[in-house]
Amino acid sequence: MKTSQITHVVLASAVLYIVAGCTEKQEEPQKTNKVFHFQKVVNDESEQFPTYSVGRNGVVSEEILRAESDTKNRLAKLALIPQPSPNTRLTGSEKDQLLKTYKTSLKKYEQDSLMVRHFRNRYAKLILKDYNLLESKDYSQIVFLTEELIASKCGRYGLILESLGKIKGHVEVSKFQAMAASAEKQMKHSLTLHQKAREAMPGLQKKIKDDPGSVKGGLKAEFVASLNEIDDLSPRIESLERYLRDIKSL
Repeated sequence: MKTSQITHVVLASAVLYIVAGCTEKQEEPQKTNKVFHFQKVVNDESEQFPTYSVGRNGVVSEEILRAESDTKNRLAKLALIPQPSPNTRLTGSEKDQLLKTYKTSLKKYEQDSLMVRHFRNRYAKLILKDYNLLESKDYSQIVFLTEELIASKCGRYGLILESLGKIKGHVEVSKFQAMAASAEKQMKHSLTLHQKAREAMPGLQKKIKDDPGSVKGGLKAEFVASLNEIDDLSPRIESLERYLRDIKSL
């Protein structure tokens, strides 16, 4: 009997391995009667719905997924912009310096598309929410960071919607509409991906049970089978449907 904590990122990785079907030959896992008990973890990544492709030419590998994880970990350790103290309020010059640091750091990594993506997602959110920029009237800076979040394609839709609501009426209509349209397009893509994943779950589950060797990347079939049995994508689909209603009403 084992207890594991999971997020949807773990599930997505497992599904990707199964669907992609890496060509490396693996031994068929030995069937056992192990029972897994999972506890879903709600964290920052639970609020994200990535729409960017993690594959290379349609192929997902352990190397690519490891690069994703390593980039996020490296970014966290670098702490290019520090986590502020609770209820931090910045002066005008401090805000300008923060944005300058953001842009300078972004420029430094411009040749590393993976780093840029996760930099945007991590630090645009940090400045808007943790540094309370979203509560200010610095609309041009809020516009810039909201565009950065959208460009990251990491699907931080709750914050994007909050930011769009804040800048509405304080930015050119054409620019606002373009930002909203880009975010809505990503939301629709996210919803389609989740709906397809939910539809595929029964067949995926049967494939795992009928052919344990179809699970690649060192993941045990018994673990993946248990993982997929308990995962319910409905709450995330409901969130995406709500986001789409909200953005249409802006």
